[in-house]
Amino acid sequence: MDQYRINSWEDIGKINFSGLSMENICQLHFADLGLAFEFYNSYAKTRGFSVRKSGSRIVDGKVREKAYVCSCEGYRLEKWNHLKNRVREPKPETRCGCMSKLDVFFDAVTESWVVRDFCDEHNHEFVVLKLARMLRSHKKMTEPDISQMNHMKEVEIIIPNIFGSLASQCGGYENVNFSIKDMHNQVAKKRRQLPDDLTSAMAYLETLAARDQNLDVLAFDAIYKKNRYRLPVVIFLGVNHHNQTVVFGAAILLNERKSTYVWLLKQLLIAMKGNTPISIVTDGHPSMAIAIQEVFLNAHHRLCAWHLMCNATSNIHKPQFTKMFTKLMLGDYEVGVFEQKWEEMVGCFGVEDREWIVDMCGKRNMWATAHI
Repeated sequence: MDQYRINSWEDIGKINFSGLSMENICQLHFADLGLAFEFYNSYAKTRGFSVRKSGSRIVDGKVREKAYVCSCEGYRLEKWNHLKNRVREPKPETRCGCMSKLDVFFDAVTESWVVRDFCDEHNHEFVVLKLARMLRSHKKMTEPDISQMNHMKEVEIIIPNIFGSLASQCGGYENVNFSIKDMHNQVAKKRRQLPDDLTSAMAYLETLAARDQNLDVLAFDAIYKKNRYRLPVVIFLGVNHHNQTVVFGAAILLNERKSTYVWLLKQLLIAMKGNTPISIVTDGHPSMAIAIQEVFLNAHHRLCAWHLMCNATSNIHKPQFTKMFTKLMLGDYEVGVFEQKWEEMVGCFGVEDREWIVDMCGKRNMWATAHI
C-alpha cells in the first residue's frame, strides 16, 4: 500500500502520469489536502486541462471531504450575464458542464486523504500540451522564482531581462509557467504589502527623533547692540539633516556678564527638556566660556571658524596670513605636523609675540581640526 501513498511533492514528481490507470489513481492516499490538489493539478497538466477546488464537507469544524473538479465543470449563473451596472461585455463562457473530478476524504484509520471517486470523462477538447502551462491552475510563479526575481530587481535588472534569464534556466520560454504580466503582478502585490508613503515617512521621522535625543551641535552668538534697544541679542541655532539652519531660541540680554549667560543657558536647558548639546560653538566671549563650563559640564566648547577668520584679519592685517591661518585651522593634520606648520607661519610673518597669537595658540584645542 505504501507505493500508493503520497507524502511529499517529491513523490508527485516521481510519478509517471502517462502510465497511470484509473485503478491506480483510486488507490492513492495523500498525507494532506495540499498534496491531493497538487497531484490532480499535475495530472491535469499532462492531459491539457486545468482544475479548481470545489465543495467541501465539514464535520465538527474540520474539513473531512474535498472535491477537485475540471475548470470547465458546471455553468455560469445567468445573473452574471444580465448585470444592470455592467461596464464591460462578459468574458467568454468557459464552463460547459464537464463531469471530470477527484473526490478525497479523510480516513481516520490511516490518517490520510483517500480517493473516494475519480472521473476522467471530459466533454470538451484539451489544450495542446505545450500550452497547458498557461492555463489558470498551472500558470503561477513558484517561491524560488519570486525570490530570484526580487534579488535581480534589487540590482536594477528590468523585468523582461529577468524573464529571459529564468527562461534560459528552464530550457526555453515554452517551459516557463508564467508570463511577464504575472511578474509585474507579483511586483505590484509586493508593493501593496509595503507601508504607504505617509506611514514610511512617519516611521523614518520617529526613528530620527529616537536617535537624536540630544543636540549634536549648538551655536550661539551675541549680536552686540545692533538693535533699537542697544542691547545684546543672543540667538541659539543649529543645522538639521538637510543642512538647513534651525533657530532653537533667542533672547535679549541686559548685559554680557557671566551670571546673565548662566541664567540664559539654564533657561535653554529647561526648554530643551534637559537634553544637553554635544558641542557648543561660540565667538569665544570669556563670559560665555565660563557659563558653558558651569551649565553644560560635558559639552565640547568650540570657537566659530568665521569669527576666527575675522579676528585674524583684524588683528594681523595681512590677507595672506588669514589665508594660511584658515588652511591650518581646517586642515586634517597630525598634531606634530600642525605644530610645525604653526611655528613656520607665525615665524614667517613675525607675529610670535602678538597677544592674539599667544591666546589662539593656548586655545588651539578649541578650533584646530588637528586638536579636536
